[in-house]
Amino acid sequence: MKYRLGALIVAVVLLLSLAAPVWAQADPAGDLDGVWRSVGYGYVIEVQGDLLTIYGETAVSCQEWMQLTAAELGLTLTLDGDRLLATDEIGTYITAERLPALPELCTDGGTPVTDDPETNFEVFWHTFNEHYAFFELREVDWQAQYERYRPQVTADTTPDELFDVLAEMITPLEDGHVTLVSETDLFSPGLMPAWGAAEADLREVVLHEFDLLVHEYLHEDDAFLNEHFIVTDAGITVKSPVIYGELADEVGYINLISMVPPGEDLASAGEAIDEALAALAGKEALVIDVRFNSGGLDAVALIFASRFADAGRLAYSKHARVGDGFTLLRE
Repeated sequence: MKYRLGALIVAVVLLLSLAAPVWAQADPAGDLDGVWRSVGYGYVIEVQGDLLTIYGETAVSCQEWMQLTAAELGLTLTLDGDRLLATDEIGTYITAERLPALPELCTDGGTPVTDDPETNFEVFWHTFNEHYAFFELREVDWQAQYERYRPQVTADTTPDELFDVLAEMITPLEDGHVTLVSETDLFSPGLMPAWGAAEADLREVVLHEFDLLVHEYLHEDDAFLNEHFIVTDAGITVKSPVIYGELADEVGYINLISMVPPGEDLASAGEAIDEALAALAGKEALVIDVRFNSGGLDAVALIFASRFADAGRLAYSKHARVGDGFTLLRE
């Protein structure tokens, strides 16, 4: 497959959060106006009343990513001592330190967007080098990747060639949360699960698995399939993250297809799992199937797990990379 690269590549998902953070209304009681640099994540945030300008920063670049009003966004900004604290209901927790002014690279609109392949390579490599948290886990020497692939990029490198170089460079990460996006195509180095790795057509794999779920497990017909799934030539869209039925008279079955709420708020995820549990309340046993789960929000996973917890338990802990270390661990 060939790819076409448009201007500077910025759509790279490489932070610890599963959901990319957005920025929202500031605490009116706090003096939040000014410039802030996030601890980890690589953000510079300029707050001017309700207007927030968000930059993505590396040692060689600072690009303006968005400029939005507080009313358009979903986070709450507050002061925590002398730090800015950004939180939301899906688990985002980011702190930022005040700066006296915008960093020089961020001034006058930030680093210009360019088609220059060497500049784009440098920004791409530095973005990972400064903010990606899993090099050790993935056993990837990122400096060695630079030394191998940097000579392949010159002023004459075409957009297609650059995309191919960058895609090859990140392939050893084997990380499905990393995505390289051009104007027309995308590439992710994520590995296919074992049940689909041998198949050439992922859509056919997914169709087979959902056919198995509906017809073999739940013994339902195509009307049930059409009620819960939208099947097109492009793939399958699930109408609810919770599919349920019975495997036998005394055995209920719940398939958690994703961790994405079916409605506009988190409450809809709770409603979906509660509907399933109410329908299966008389069963002696439940089978909870997450084999085909496509991921989503931590908050939705917590909602589902809470229905099966008899006491408070640690669900997960999280910290963000900062230089050669990490922020304090949050549980």
